[in-house]
Amino acid sequence: MLLRRFLPLLLLLPTACTLPLNSALRDWARQASFAVARTAPEEDAPQRTARGALAAYFYALGAMWDGAPLNFQPAAFAPGSTEPTILALSAALATASADAPPRWATNEVTSPRPTYEDRRLSRLIRAADAPVQQLLLQLKTGVAPAEAAVLTRIGEGHAVLLAQAGRLSQRETERDILQQMDALSRDMRRLPPAAPQITAEGAAPLPPSLAAIFPP
Repeated sequence: MLLRRFLPLLLLLPTACTLPLNSALRDWARQASFAVARTAPEEDAPQRTARGALAAYFYALGAMWDGAPLNFQPAAFAPGSTEPTILALSAALATASADAPPRWATNEVTSPRPTYEDRRLSRLIRAADAPVQQLLLQLKTGVAPAEAAVLTRIGEGHAVLLAQAGRLSQRETERDILQQMDALSRDMRRLPPAAPQITAEGAAPLPPSLAAIFPP
C-alpha cells in the first residue's frame, strides 16, 4: 500500500534528474544585447555610449549565468563618460566582477534552491535595474516607434528579472523569461535590417569594444 502511494513520485525521479539546462536568462540577455547594439547613423555620441553600456551589461548577464568570470575593465567601459547612470552601471558591473565565486561553488542552474551564481546575479540585477531603465528611456528619445517598442520590451524583460531575482533558477521564472524572449523576438522582426555589433547567438568573436571591457 505504501509503495503504491509513492510510486508516481518514484517514476518522476528520472525525469527530474534529467531536466534540460535552464538557459532562458542567458538567451534573453544575449538577445537584449543584440537588440540594443543596433546603432543609427543620426545618433549622437551620448546615445551610442548608452547603447554600448547596455550591450555590455546584457552580455555580462549571459556570461555570469554561464559561470564565466567577467574581468570587467571600468576604464574601457564608456571611457570619459560622466553620466551618472553610466557610472552607476559601471559600479554595479565592477562589484559583480569582483564577487568571484569560491572554488567549491557550482553553477547548478537546475537546482530549485538559489546557487552562488544566482545570488551573484540577483545582486547585479537589483543594483543595475535603475540605471538600465533610465538608459533605455534615454534611447527611446526620437527613435522610430518600432525601435521604441523594442527598447520598452527590453525594459519589461529586465523588470521580470528584478521581480524574480530571488528565484532565477526556478522553472516558473524560466517560463516567464521565455515569454519575454518570444515577445522581444516579435518586436525585433518589425525593425529594419541593421548591422549588429554582436550576434544573437553570441557565437562570433566579441567586437573590440566588448573584448576590451571583458578581456579573457
